[in-house]
Amino acid sequence: NLLAYNSGVIVVHDTLKGHGSFTAKLYNLTTRYFMHTLSPDQCILNLFILTEGLLISPLPRRLNHMVVFPHYASSAIIHFVGSRKIWSHAVIHTLFPEWEKNNALWKKLGGSQFTGVIRFRDYCPEGRVRLVTQMENMAFWEPLYSAFIQHIPLLLRPSAFLTLRYFQLFLPGINKNIHYELAKGAPVTVALHCELTSHRELFRTFLHSLPTQIDGLHFEFKESSGNYIFQTSCAPTAKAIATALTTLTLHTYPQIYAIFGKIPPEATIPNQKTKQRTSIVIKPPQSPHPEDSTSLSSSSTCPLQSS
Repeated sequence: NLLAYNSGVIVVHDTLKGHGSFTAKLYNLTTRYFMHTLSPDQCILNLFILTEGLLISPLPRRLNHMVVFPHYASSAIIHFVGSRKIWSHAVIHTLFPEWEKNNALWKKLGGSQFTGVIRFRDYCPEGRVRLVTQMENMAFWEPLYSAFIQHIPLLLRPSAFLTLRYFQLFLPGINKNIHYELAKGAPVTVALHCELTSHRELFRTFLHSLPTQIDGLHFEFKESSGNYIFQTSCAPTAKAIATALTTLTLHTYPQIYAIFGKIPPEATIPNQKTKQRTSIVIKPPQSPHPEDSTSLSSSSTCPLQSS
């Protein structure tokens, strides 16, 4: 439960006790753990903070605002996280004209000019439109995600991407071509997508057998480009999305595991009173066809490993 700190912007006081030895210690840690980390600088700094027992005061977001997060216009320092840097990516460069003014001052003071490869130097206008669209998607999903993620079954594994028009959630141990998907819009579409070539008839039969009315929500079965979709729609609010997604998940995930011959985990959902993601456990419902060799019973459960 310890916090991890981003290393994009760091302020260190020279009054910090023992700071003279920090450089050697950090190099020693880097030598030891470099090959075991994906982001060596950040991992090493966080390990060093922990082992040295340093007290950290987190900076406000406006002083280290990731460019992939919305509402960056009011921030003082933009962090161009990832491989798309403002000095090497022409499309991003056009979105932040003030950077070129600051860079001109930097060069005037003796700073060097970037001499590496500039991607999309001769970019087409669509490049900028595409990037703006991604940021608009992020602005739509981020506030909703931070709210509804606290109220959906813990077994759902959310996608890492908030920059797309749709947002996917996966079941542990199940092929990702079988997934739950939220589609941006007003209303938001909440759906189960079956995009797997194997088990097609089993999934088609299963989705056709589901009722169109579940807990007051209207669902429909669709077939698109050979894929099977079972979906409903709801208002673009965190509460409505959480309700629809939870309802769809609880009424479909046990049979998905059964089709693959796997035991489904218990669907632990957050405690709505304390608003903590703790243990309200809903066991998978009894299969409507107990004579079927792939049927499930409420005893066919295993503890959920939360992430």
